[in-house]
Amino acid sequence: MQESPSLHTENPKMGYIAFLLAASLILLILGLFLPAIHLRELVVFQSTFSVITGIINLFHEGHILLGVVIVLFSVIFPIGKLVALSLIWFQNVPVAKKVLYIKWLEILGKWSMLDVFCVAVTVVITQISHLAKAEPRIGIYFFGASIILTMITTSRIGKLIALAGQNSQKEKPSLE
Repeated sequence: MQESPSLHTENPKMGYIAFLLAASLILLILGLFLPAIHLRELVVFQSTFSVITGIINLFHEGHILLGVVIVLFSVIFPIGKLVALSLIWFQNVPVAKKVLYIKWLEILGKWSMLDVFCVAVTVVITQISHLAKAEPRIGIYFFGASIILTMITTSRIGKLIALAGQNSQKEKPSLE
């Protein structure tokens, strides 16, 4: 399997991809640590949670499976996706591997908005109740923005890989 030049080297006019990767990482970190949801119960009890403090509370309260699922889809997967996209963009990786990696990232990317969905459902459910209220906080917006930027970046890199694959097929001599 022959290595191809990095996408970064092949596409010098696409410098904004590196910016998107960096912005996605910064937004992800902010989204994980800033408050994501504020809960009020019976007007007396109030709690504000970030994604990280929510995960910690899940583990402390014995909800291990749910905590592991949130860690996997809200921390490990988004960081792994950004690392994989950075490697695809900056490293010399064979085209076949780039195609495989980007295909899996696009498939798994559908699960990226799990946290945003959970907060949205919590807010909607508590709006029905007169005993509890939930309000989204800035962290969930940063988290959502990170996921959306990462999805845009994945799509853009995927198109560049597809274009590179088409160009490499045109360059191969015909056996006819």
